[in-house]
Amino acid sequence: ESLYPPTATMPRHTHETAHVSIVLQGNFTEFSGRNARSSEASTLIIHPPDEDHAVTFHDTGARIFSFHIKPQMHERIRDFTKVLEAPAAFQGGDPTWLAAQLYRLMKFRF
Repeated sequence: ESLYPPTATMPRHTHETAHVSIVLQGNFTEFSGRNARSSEASTLIIHPPDEDHAVTFHDTGARIFSFHIKPQMHERIRDFTKVLEAPAAFQGGDPTWLAAQLYRLMKFRF
């Protein structure tokens, strides 16, 4: 779980692993190539490995829960779905509900 202050920015960067994030509070805009994607509370975001992106947080900042998927797990998942192969965002629905449940389990476990 990470907190980002209002109007913070993150320069272009990549993550070696695929990762999944759910926005718990706040909002921000991500820039990947020529694409911009705004996210707010209850948005589930999929980042494939090595996706080049930058982030600008809005006036509220943000609180985000993220988990990275180890390469060996990514390979196993790839046998069943390609969901981690391209950037994606979901607002509500089953994927977001599942991520919220995972957050709740992790929060009470530690």
